[in-house]
Amino acid sequence: MMEVKLTDRPFIAEQHKAFVIKLVADGIFEKQLDAWAYAAAYALKHNIEVLRQGVQRAEMAMITHLDRKTLDSLLAALAATNAANITKSSPELLAELSYYASAGTERLKGEIGAYSSDEAYEFLLTQ
Repeated sequence: MMEVKLTDRPFIAEQHKAFVIKLVADGIFEKQLDAWAYAAAYALKHNIEVLRQGVQRAEMAMITHLDRKTLDSLLAALAATNAANITKSSPELLAELSYYASAGTERLKGEIGAYSSDEAYEFLLTQ
């Protein structure tokens, strides 16, 4: 089973940090880590191509602030992908999830960037 240390910190691509902050400010997500987790799940579900080179990282809160069931679900989804090749260390797992979150955020920004907060919320509920 894959585990991450609860004191580790995920990241989001620097160019997407403002969008994550906007999602929280608009009341779509309660915490930035919730938006991060949603974006990672979105990318995993939709098989979005992940870039791992040249990503400027913006560190987020410790992963302990994310609901444990959400984290376990993300790890299970990651394990189901070819990218997970089973035994990675804690920082590598969190980095992999962070790359997916960045890719998901980029796609979501394109999908809902011009929506009102209500429209964005409705879109996210259907995904």
